Amino acid sequence: NKVHLIASVLEDETTHQTVYRSSQANAQNVVQPESPEHQQHSVQYGIDATRLSDFFAPHSLDRIIFNFPHWRGKSNHRYNRALVKDFLESCVPVLRPETGRVHIALVKGQSGMEANNVEEWRQAWTVPMFA
Repeated sequence: NKVHLIASVLEDETTHQTVYRSSQANAQNVVQPESPEHQQHSVQYGIDATRLSDFFAPHSLDRIIFNFPHWRGKSNHRYNRALVKDFLESCVPVLRPETGRVHIALVKGQSGMEANNVEEWRQAWTVPMFA
């Protein structure tokens, strides 16, 4: 079973390399042209995770993994909630029916799953409401 990995980021390549010092090295780790099992891997820049159907064919993806999504700034809960909601809605047309899966990695406490009271829930991104 071959894996075709597509790593993507929102920024264009130049901006990403300027902001993130390890951008180029990380991209090389994904692609690794000398490795036969990595020949189908790619890094794509300028991908808006809330508009995936603009970039990928319908039902073409098996897995979509969003690692630590966040809006600019530290605590824009309203924007982070909208980002997660829009991302999940964007996944539907590009995931394979029946077998497609979405994984979202969050920092502890962001999902709201561990909330012990209403205030903790309000401070979370309330991801379960959108899943």
